[in-house]
Amino acid sequence: MLYRFGAYELDPQAGELRRDGEPVEMQPKPFELLCTLLRERHRVVSHDELLSELWPDTIVAPSSLTKAVSLARRASGDTGRGERIRSHSKRGYRFSGDVAMVDALPPRPAAQAAGVADVAVPAPAPADGRPFV
Repeated sequence: MLYRFGAYELDPQAGELRRDGEPVEMQPKPFELLCTLLRERHRVVSHDELLSELWPDTIVAPSSLTKAVSLARRASGDTGRGERIRSHSKRGYRFSGDVAMVDALPPRPAAQAAGVADVAVPAPAPADGRPFV
């Protein structure tokens, strides 16, 4: 499942955020944060829930979450005014932009994408002439 918002497309399965079809560089934690906020966009996701999801079994400072939010905002084109990732004081964060969900198509091999037909190539016969089994 792909999430589309504005000129962006997030593909959780491929681990990629794209803008106008071009990959956007993102660190793993901000990417996971964006995935979580898109998946849970119908509600405010608490600070504690985000900390436990992004850093399970690890104690991190709250500033780690703040930094991940900042990087996710930058990567997703949010100016910091909450156009996409809105802060809810003392509660958490929520994705606030319009989102369309689209079924992801499996990637095609490069030969098929270029229009090259599959061609069976016979295996070479053994040097002694006996069939290989």
